[in-house]
Amino acid sequence: MVAILPRVLARFSLACRKLGASRTAHALRNAKHGVVALEFAVLSTVFMSLMLFVFEISYDQYCQEALDCGLNLAAIEVSTGNAQNIQTANQFITTYLCPNLTGLLSCSTNVFVRIQNITFTGSGDFHNATTGLVPTTGNALNLASYGNGSFCNAGPNQFYLLSAVYVGPSFVGMLLKGLFTLSYGGRTVHASASSVAFATEYFSVTPASGSTPPLPQCSVSPTIVS
Repeated sequence: MVAILPRVLARFSLACRKLGASRTAHALRNAKHGVVALEFAVLSTVFMSLMLFVFEISYDQYCQEALDCGLNLAAIEVSTGNAQNIQTANQFITTYLCPNLTGLLSCSTNVFVRIQNITFTGSGDFHNATTGLVPTTGNALNLASYGNGSFCNAGPNQFYLLSAVYVGPSFVGMLLKGLFTLSYGGRTVHASASSVAFATEYFSVTPASGSTPPLPQCSVSPTIVS
């Protein structure tokens, strides 16, 4: 009897372990605690990325519309001769373009403009001049043709092309570089471009007090449209 007791106890212990393992497996198969949290952890990354992408597209579209509107209003000042005494691109941005842009666009250092005389040849027209393309070299933003050296203020009764580029932040680009983004100044940015071609009115050249007539003093080569 004493010799049989250890074997009985061993079999009883083995049966208990099997029963416990079976109950544990059954409990795991039917456990529902924390399921929602687990699903949210899996899907939240995809959901947040999608929301960020939608926000990026919406913000980029907003920047484009604001730049188009602001540039068209600034072009009116040029075409009527109100801006004829502006000598540099920075002066033009501060005086005429920035006041027409909304507060969500950082205007002080993120806007670049150029204005050039247009010479039409062949069947070219305003549509051929207003490409609105962002200037790039590879995957980098190239603003070498913008700035004070590319600013040729308009004279009376002439054709001109006014272009602007806005460099703004990229939200998706922080995660996925190269997706709808460009590199500029060591940053990942999104750029919007706008251009307006117009004919100036036959206005009188009236230089500012103490200055020489601003026109014609352009060293910038005209834009040839064919």
